Amino acid sequence: MFHSEGKSYQFAEELKPYILSGVFAERPINESVLDEQVLTQFQKRYTDSYQLTVQGVRGSTVPPALSQSENFEKILMNFRFDSCSQDYRDKIIAYCKEHQLSSGLIYMCL
Repeated sequence: MFHSEGKSYQFAEELKPYILSGVFAERPINESVLDEQVLTQFQKRYTDSYQLTVQGVRGSTVPPALSQSENFEKILMNFRFDSCSQDYRDKIIAYCKEHQLSSGLIYMCL
């Protein structure tokens, strides 16, 4: 719905304060909404900033991916995944492994 209107980024940004405050920590959320409308946006932002870190940024003392990785992990840990399929959880675990997101990996494996 939001993707077809080009509003996925805005939708994810509007939800961010509620996600970080834990509103969704106790409520299961539909897997397709979680994937398509929320996590994909934050993953894309994190992956983009991760690539900047790998390439190196001149004059930077703090890697730009640092705040994005912490942000992504905080967002990840404020969702319930028990209503999601094992395949989807495995996808998130693989993403955390690939990008060395240890807190997210521990959370997903508990």
